[in-house]
Amino acid sequence: MKTKARYILTTVSIAIMIVYLVWRLVQTLPSGWSLIFGSLLLFFEIISIFQSVLFHILLLKPTERKPAPLPDNLYSVDVTIATYNEPPSLVRKTILACKNLNYPEHLLNIWVCDDGKRAEMREVAEGLGVHYLDRPGNEHAKAGNLNHALTKMKGDLLLTLDADMMPKPDFLQRTVGFFAENEKLAYVQTPQVFYNEDIFQYNYYQGRNIPNEQDMFMRLIQSGRDRFNAVIYVGSNCIFRRSAIDHIGGFVIGTITEDLATGMKLQSNGFDSYCLNEVLALGLTSESISDQIKQRARWARGTIQTTRMSNPLEAKGLSLMQRLLYFSNLLYWYFGVTRFMYILSPMLFLTFGVAILETSLQQLLIFWLPYFVFSVTVVPYLTNKKLNVFWNNVYETAMTPTLFLAALQETIFRKAIPFEVTPKGIYQNKTSINYRYMMPLFVLLVLSIVLMGVNVGRIAGAGENEWQSMLINLFWLGYNGVFLILALLLGFERPRMREAERFAKVLPLTLRYMEDEELKMENVKTLDISETGCRIYTDTILQLPDRMELDIPLSQHAIRVEAEKIFYDKHGSGFQVGFKLHWSNIDEERKWLAEVYGNADEFVKGIFQAGVWTSMISYISNFKYTYKSINRKSPRVRLKRRASIVIDQEERYRTQLLDISYTGCRIELPQKAAMHEGKKVRLQIIGSAFEANGRLIRVGWVRRNKMTAAIVFDEAFDLSLLLGESSSIPPSKELRSGIVPAEANSKS
Repeated sequence: MKTKARYILTTVSIAIMIVYLVWRLVQTLPSGWSLIFGSLLLFFEIISIFQSVLFHILLLKPTERKPAPLPDNLYSVDVTIATYNEPPSLVRKTILACKNLNYPEHLLNIWVCDDGKRAEMREVAEGLGVHYLDRPGNEHAKAGNLNHALTKMKGDLLLTLDADMMPKPDFLQRTVGFFAENEKLAYVQTPQVFYNEDIFQYNYYQGRNIPNEQDMFMRLIQSGRDRFNAVIYVGSNCIFRRSAIDHIGGFVIGTITEDLATGMKLQSNGFDSYCLNEVLALGLTSESISDQIKQRARWARGTIQTTRMSNPLEAKGLSLMQRLLYFSNLLYWYFGVTRFMYILSPMLFLTFGVAILETSLQQLLIFWLPYFVFSVTVVPYLTNKKLNVFWNNVYETAMTPTLFLAALQETIFRKAIPFEVTPKGIYQNKTSINYRYMMPLFVLLVLSIVLMGVNVGRIAGAGENEWQSMLINLFWLGYNGVFLILALLLGFERPRMREAERFAKVLPLTLRYMEDEELKMENVKTLDISETGCRIYTDTILQLPDRMELDIPLSQHAIRVEAEKIFYDKHGSGFQVGFKLHWSNIDEERKWLAEVYGNADEFVKGIFQAGVWTSMISYISNFKYTYKSINRKSPRVRLKRRASIVIDQEERYRTQLLDISYTGCRIELPQKAAMHEGKKVRLQIIGSAFEANGRLIRVGWVRRNKMTAAIVFDEAFDLSLLLGESSSIPPSKELRSGIVPAEANSKS
């Protein structure tokens, strides 16, 4: 959006908010006991408008930084990977990504800082040739872990990474130059971007049609804060000047959000902070609603705790705008309290007659409606579709019960906050219902429905002022109810069927396997790839062994890797084969990881690409309670032919062939038959020389006097005999492994 249009829309939007606020202050406050609740609601609205005004100011002219050139004399860099109880396999990926960094090896040191003190983690780190650190205790959690690491490191710069955050190869090339350009620069923060779908994208079946819930903050608000030197350090993907960290005595301790406190302390000591809005690292976001809201509750309590320890309104060295922005960040984490008040207000009126605000329908249309419409329509334009008011209401409603309690708990009771690591890399193969998450939302929804049902009929007999008040509160109740329903749906957690995320990518590759002591090679293309494997497409049906080799020409390197066939099935007009890759050396695995995640940010658009109604239709049409994984090892082809079977060499039945694969078939019998699972059968297709021995593995009824059965063959066979294809398929035999022996490799 052009700067002039942005200024005009921002000015109009702020003016509408001010007019609305004046109207609320002058015209709408109730009298009597209702004044208490009315004033409370107005207080929260003032907070929301204060935050909204600051938000609009940030959107006016966000900083768009470009990387500075690298200095002639490069800095030495220490890279820290902080871990506690994350799976070593997850940390291993991050280590490999760090070893892919394009930076002189003699100036780069990688440190695994393990507060879990695990022998397995030490073995992984030392096996990959990086430093391993642990410490006697776990005081001060992550901040203590990093401060302990500082006593061992001597680099000029320090890159901090979470255990799951994989830096891209050019991370240091894009960030190091800033420190030579500005001697007062303390740190450069880059966005936390996630290659997997968050719970809203995943459980609502939206995929990348909506951005990750954190994208707006990471990629827009941070750029706006950059203009005022108020960039928040978010704990990872951030590179520091070591001398600046030493100047403030290390990472701040005494708070669970050491990142927020450390960044603010550096700024109050006169150091600068930059936001580079480029995707330079990728990681995993929370994969269940429980983990998501627990993490947000920790952030909320940690922010309140940090503010109590170092109040930005009182901290020396901060500018006025820095103070206001950090104070606004504190107020944001009370949105659970604010949203709960918005949900409760119409209930109080319809239950007890407590008038939270006194107004007429006409006044509401004049003052509130423009404020609401402008928020819904203009904010998406100002944020370049990175914020959608509808989805923002869903996000906040979903987390309201937990954050309401977390904010009150930290503000009033100040209980100690235990340090917890958000689980990452969850594998789950069945749908689950999160009753604990859903229960408070369900109670609020039931109350809303009951109150709506009781009060709708009262409108007809009400006086003029009363019916308008009832109509306003019923609309408000219904509006809240929509978001309660949508938040409830989030509790139906889709299974995570894959242990590793896959990305659509076309790569040419060659299948290599032995057949009758002869090397066979087939050129195919990938449909998608993941860190552990790939899925390929072939136009024709191939009889593939369980194990083979793949030749993969990557962007800069070619690799040959052993592959295990996981599934093989129909796909469109052709066939798909899934492979698991088995690496023989670390270097090849490192190159493959760089290929998989090197362009993963292409799928992270960060904008809302689907409308509200499109999103809901997508949810309804895609919702499933049960899922079926692809586990066929040979493709099944529909083929209706007349056949006969002989059971246990005794009873013969006429049957209909429904479909067939290399290893089995499915048949239908028009009459009852003495068929039981495990019985031996012989299948003969009429009009064909094809015969096969096998056994029954599934027997069932279709309808009265009609049965179906599945047969698994004793041996694989040449499917081209039936399909009439030119045979690239070997004679009948059992295929177990097609790994190419060394002598065949030398010939190729």
